[in-house]
Amino acid sequence: MALRSFMIPIAFSAEPEAELNAFLASHRILAVDRRFVDMGPNSATARVSSYSANARVCRF
Repeated sequence: MALRSFMIPIAFSAEPEAELNAFLASHRILAVDRRFVDMGPNSATARVSSYSANARVCRF
């Protein structure tokens, strides 16, 4: 099992969200943990994805 973390700001989130979505679509995800990080105007969501480093994603 491997981990990958993402910090997605509340404002201007399009690019980090696209990076997260691309990662999720290309890996076999086991779990995603989400937390809100309250930093006033710089608030964000922190996400940690655990995934199988050896598995391939199958598309049907």
